[in-house]
Amino acid sequence: MDPPRWLLVFLFRPLRLLIAFVVLAFVSIQLAMRYGQHNPNSNFFDPTLETFQNPISDARTTEARNWIEQMDLRLQEGNVPVQRFKSASGIASGPELAVVFLTVRRPHEQYLDASIGSFLMDIPNLQRPKIHVSVSSGELDPTNQPFFSSAWLHGLVDQIVVRKEPKEPYLPATMASRKDQPHAALTVMQKPLVNLANKNSRTNDWQRAGTSDYSIAMEICEKTNGRYCLIVEDDVVFKKGWYNIFEQSLRKAEERTHAKGTQQWAYLRLFYAEKYFGWENEEVQKLVLCCSLIVGSVAIFILVFGRVPARYATIAGVRSKMDLMRAHEGLDHDERKIGRGGMARARLPFASQLLILLMTLFYCVLFILSGRNLIYKVPEGVSLMNTRGCCTQATLYPNEVVRPLKDHIRQNIGLMPYHNLINRWLDAHDKDRLAISPPLVQHVGAGSPKALLEESYVRSTPLWSFAFEQQQQKVSNV
Repeated sequence: MDPPRWLLVFLFRPLRLLIAFVVLAFVSIQLAMRYGQHNPNSNFFDPTLETFQNPISDARTTEARNWIEQMDLRLQEGNVPVQRFKSASGIASGPELAVVFLTVRRPHEQYLDASIGSFLMDIPNLQRPKIHVSVSSGELDPTNQPFFSSAWLHGLVDQIVVRKEPKEPYLPATMASRKDQPHAALTVMQKPLVNLANKNSRTNDWQRAGTSDYSIAMEICEKTNGRYCLIVEDDVVFKKGWYNIFEQSLRKAEERTHAKGTQQWAYLRLFYAEKYFGWENEEVQKLVLCCSLIVGSVAIFILVFGRVPARYATIAGVRSKMDLMRAHEGLDHDERKIGRGGMARARLPFASQLLILLMTLFYCVLFILSGRNLIYKVPEGVSLMNTRGCCTQATLYPNEVVRPLKDHIRQNIGLMPYHNLINRWLDAHDKDRLAISPPLVQHVGAGSPKALLEESYVRSTPLWSFAFEQQQQKVSNV
């Protein structure tokens, strides 16, 4: 059976093959630009105002802050059902989930209200008593925290952890005058001492303070004795309907544990940024080698199987003797114009062979430039993310790893940033790191899209999840 005539026309007429190649290359580049504009690892990434559109996180931030305002008014009036917002005191073994929000005073916009509001407003009433919520302030003077004297903060959370006791009364007047209205317990936890031997050029004061604060958050979880510990930074928002998805994902993570027979996973990410999913240096070397092998294999294939029956040239429309000679570049005289199959054979034109090799090389390069996560997407649901994952904006730990991980961080404060300390410990103990995709949390503390553009986007910033903004608002009915 002969190949299609249109294919033979392209193979035996290099000019047409060149035109087809140019058209295919143009279309391929346009598609790569379209699908790569939201991929910070792609060479086609386009950091424009449209690229950083954040409709979901903006809407969620507004919704959460409106909810916080309503709760604040109701708390001042004293008509909020306590069980809805307080952990049940009868849970002797600790809550099902211990949550710690790490907060500091920020120079511009504060996000703690949106973060806690988006977290609490989707938790069912029956589940709230099983969840212990703490807020840990990194300020040396707790009154520097803008929300420290807010009624909603003391009425909605279960514990507020500060570095030292406030000197002045801090409860809102309406709450202080109502002894029958419970409010958050105030706990003082001083920052752990930094081992002077660990101070080096790899960390600065800000990083050491962050490591100390994170170890305090893990200590809070340890003392609460929750089955799971969720540590959240205060500049994030949770997506609508996050809690139902979270419960499903946690069950899947536990199923992985039961399937392996041991406690293998050490944390579950609720947030990740795509900018850390690019090609690694060692992968680029392998990719170059693979591309070389592919192009070389195609070249060998053309050399070995580049002879085709001479009648294909006639089918392609090469009719004159001169055209036939140019197209065939001469018949195979070594076989006396007769191929192994008992028919005259001829080679494809040299220009066609060269174009085929160039097309192969072009698509190999386009594959690399398009970015790794455009090809290897993070699977939806719970998946393994031992590498490339970042960062610690919202991370869930099982109870079993909280204490040893906290001790490891405390012993090495100042040695390196705490996320590096965490990964070092996990690597040493062969623990898996899991992630939920699409993320349940967006990092909104990076600033507005307009501000990001004015600062001229670079690869190192910002911590942003494009998958969060692109996902549809689908709320699980489980």
